[in-house]
Amino acid sequence: MKRRIVTYSPSMTITVTHDCPKRCLYCGFRTDHEGLISQENVRRALDQARVFGAIEILIMSGEEVEKLPHIRAQGKERGFKTFVDFVYSVCETILDHGFLPHTNIGILTYEELAQLREVNASMGLMLENVDTGFARKVHPQKEIRDRIRTIEEAGRLKIPYTSGILIGMGESVESRFESLRVLADLQKQYGHLQEIILQNYVPNRRSRLPWRPVSLEEYKELIACSKEIMPDVAVQIPPNLNPYWLDLVEVGAEDLGGISPEGDHVNIDNPWERVTVYEEALAKKGYQLSKRLPVYEKYYPTVLSFPGKIGKCLSTHIFQVLNGSQSF
Repeated sequence: MKRRIVTYSPSMTITVTHDCPKRCLYCGFRTDHEGLISQENVRRALDQARVFGAIEILIMSGEEVEKLPHIRAQGKERGFKTFVDFVYSVCETILDHGFLPHTNIGILTYEELAQLREVNASMGLMLENVDTGFARKVHPQKEIRDRIRTIEEAGRLKIPYTSGILIGMGESVESRFESLRVLADLQKQYGHLQEIILQNYVPNRRSRLPWRPVSLEEYKELIACSKEIMPDVAVQIPPNLNPYWLDLVEVGAEDLGGISPEGDHVNIDNPWERVTVYEEALAKKGYQLSKRLPVYEKYYPTVLSFPGKIGKCLSTHIFQVLNGSQSF
């Protein structure tokens, strides 16, 4: 009997800055005055990514960092008009080294998304939770309507996109389902969501929000809902955060997301296990763990048609998959 496939993306993260003007209670990521990553450190990270066998390079930063005067000043000193121009340059370097970027740097305008589309295989932004009353308590500087707008604008641009919800922060059960319904409405209109992450909040050493455990049954209900209202969208469960990940694969989760031996830049206290650990656990249940690109196969033609460098780099990776030099 053919084993069911569970996918993951061999990845590495480049955080272009941890600086962020926002003060989310759950966050252990942000800093105040780190500044922008140097070109030398970008290249050093890419050398390490090659050793690790990464394909995807996840680009991360704080949100709306252009609001920070020192970031604007540092960018201008390096010859960049905007922060997005700087990120574009980093993505170009990544492509030139033969990797595929996936950028998640917070809310963006239509024009910024269109610019970054030229140098990204896919992009992403977590919706988090659409309950505005709850949002004001845990991340008062974030506006949910801006997140919905960004995800929608990405849909208008046909950018293969990753989104999802955060759970276990004290949100209501109904708000979880309502958040999924908002994503389903966007998917119905634009069809650009390639995966939905059900990400559980796990406190780390710098978090200021209490942990509210989520039961296995609650996860199962969310997966069932997601599969019903977004049957064409993969459900992703982060195995370094969720102790039930293997149980959830058995009820419909089909992706483990990006896995990197260097650790999780956002959840710094929760590194991944070696890929072989997940591979062996899945094999015992009759599943096969398989690598994937950061853009799902059904979106290859879309990304290949984009302007800029991304089409050529993606076509090289697709060719390597087809001729067997990359085992997928």
